[in-house]
Amino acid sequence: MNDTNFDQKVEETMLGPLWARAKYSQLYPELLSDLKAIDIIKNVDYDFSNIEDYLANGVD
Repeated sequence: MNDTNFDQKVEETMLGPLWARAKYSQLYPELLSDLKAIDIIKNVDYDFSNIEDYLANGVD
């Protein structure tokens, strides 16, 4: 899969839930297994640090 560039008008608010699904799929695969979310997050050209700071309170 090629890297996806989100410089176009894409709703950034949708990246938060996508990031969370990928993160929790990696942390708790027995509860949530969304391999597509993990793949998308790995391949999106976007700085997720703000989303992680905002949503990851208490998540390692």
